[in-house]
Amino acid sequence: MINSDVQLFWANDENGNIAIIFDMVEEDRNKKYTCPVCGFEVRPVAIDNKTKTGKVAQVSSHFSHFDASKCSNESAIHYWFKNKILVNGDSFIIKTDVENEYKCKELLVEQFYRTEFGIYRPDITIITECDKTIYFEMNYTNKKKIEDYMDKWLELGNPVVEVDLKALMSASLNKTKYEFKALFYEGKCFNTKKNDLYYDTIGKHKEKTFNTINIDDKMRERISKLDWFWKDVQKYKKYKLTIDYMINIIDSIDETEDKILLVDILKKLKCSDLIENYLKITKDKTSTYLRNELSFIDERITFNTSNGFTQFANIIYGTTYNLTFNNHNIKTITLKLNEQLDYDLKENIKLNVLNIINDENAEITIDNIINNIMLKFNNYNLDITKGHRNIRIKGLYKTRTIFIEIEKDKVLFNKEYWEEVKSVHWRGGKYRQYLKNEFIKKNYITFDFNDYNSVQESIENQILIEINKSKIYKA
Repeated sequence: MINSDVQLFWANDENGNIAIIFDMVEEDRNKKYTCPVCGFEVRPVAIDNKTKTGKVAQVSSHFSHFDASKCSNESAIHYWFKNKILVNGDSFIIKTDVENEYKCKELLVEQFYRTEFGIYRPDITIITECDKTIYFEMNYTNKKKIEDYMDKWLELGNPVVEVDLKALMSASLNKTKYEFKALFYEGKCFNTKKNDLYYDTIGKHKEKTFNTINIDDKMRERISKLDWFWKDVQKYKKYKLTIDYMINIIDSIDETEDKILLVDILKKLKCSDLIENYLKITKDKTSTYLRNELSFIDERITFNTSNGFTQFANIIYGTTYNLTFNNHNIKTITLKLNEQLDYDLKENIKLNVLNIINDENAEITIDNIINNIMLKFNNYNLDITKGHRNIRIKGLYKTRTIFIEIEKDKVLFNKEYWEEVKSVHWRGGKYRQYLKNEFIKKNYITFDFNDYNSVQESIENQILIEINKSKIYKA
């Protein structure tokens, strides 16, 4: 395979010795050098990363062919490995957290491997004596980016090592055993850059996912969305994408686990403006939708955003609203952009509103009944005190406490079983607990909620009976 841009890091000098580009100084620039692979003349370029005029070079240091068509990268790499580093039978070490030793059985160049994510072309493929396939990547040009290769490595599953050519050139060329750093080994990346934000977020997520579960089409789609989001964030930061586009991308990622990772990406890429814009726009849109929906239930329902959630939680789970009606909390809901209130939730809100209305009406009704009774017996020699939903009467032959309750559309009060409730007093809700006793409740007289006059009349009659028993009344 002919390559028009062959870059060598070594060449033969006039005496046939190996000259390493990284060891050269400016005085070596005008000497004659030949390619050890094809034998044609080459020249040093960017010695010490500088041009002839002393400026910083735009390319890395290398030997360049005068006629690049005479040689190829594959030939050069193969030559160096076969003649200077590894040959069949040589042992070498791959360093991960530990050292793993292998022995070379076969060295292959110009190999390519088809994957779901495209073709992978390692610089060298070595088959070991234990039949393990290992890919070698040279870093004489740019170091391989994890985000460009990780999917292919995970699918192929074979170790990938890095050949640090500059370090090898500085080492003895006659070493009996070479050591190589692993880039990928047994499903995990190694020797990543300290500030590799892609690996720290999506990369580690991929490692965990591929090593713990079977990857189906749905999971592949989820991972693909995260990759696209990563790329889109880079474009957004360069003003190539709009905030509306980014909002749609963020909301297309549904799974909570993926949303948490998305937030981690936004934080590490320092996208504070994107976060602020997203939260403002989504809050405005969800608030408008919620206002319209609640107005159909009851226009008196109000809402405000909850202060108990961080901005990142709002991105992951949606905006949280506290719904109130007549100063009563009726519901706390969390709403994502473009999410709609389901039928059951709206019915539950309606029911809560109705219960509040009924409770308020009940309080008014009970209060009216008790006030009317107190007014009616004002001229009797009785000590009548008003409690919460009860009236207590002293001056009878026994102190009586009449309890009034409202359940749904019925008014209940105790008539027949005063003895069972006579010792129950209003003490921080004690009587309410007592009234939950079904034996007592079933003996309460019930009336239609709107017919509270009948309730009042029945209670008055009961009091009159007690007065007659006590004979302590006066007209």
